[in-house]
Amino acid sequence: LTHPQILRSKKALFEYGIDTLFSKIKQALDNPVVLIDEGGSYAFNKSLTRHLTKRFGSRHKGDLRSIKYVDIVSSIDEPLVQLADYVAGSVRHKVDDQYPGTTYDDFLVDKGKIFFI
Repeated sequence: LTHPQILRSKKALFEYGIDTLFSKIKQALDNPVVLIDEGGSYAFNKSLTRHLTKRFGSRHKGDLRSIKYVDIVSSIDEPLVQLADYVAGSVRHKVDDQYPGTTYDDFLVDKGKIFFI
């Protein structure tokens, strides 16, 4: 980056992160579906849905790389959202001293066993 990004809110951080992620992985996508955990606030989830749809969805109809749809789901019913929660929580425990834990390290050790046995 030639200029620093100024992110004045949680919403701006999410939008920046989503925009960066989708820009980098767009070529590998094939009619992607985005799942948002309903555990967040209704207003935030709707705002993020609108942003995703506007930026990467409806105006790009016919583009195989555009978002097919965004769905707000319960993490209780959706295993992929449970996995995302687990990974995000593990990373938070690793980087935030206020929430100490070994989940991240345990996850890496466990998955390492799976891949290297």
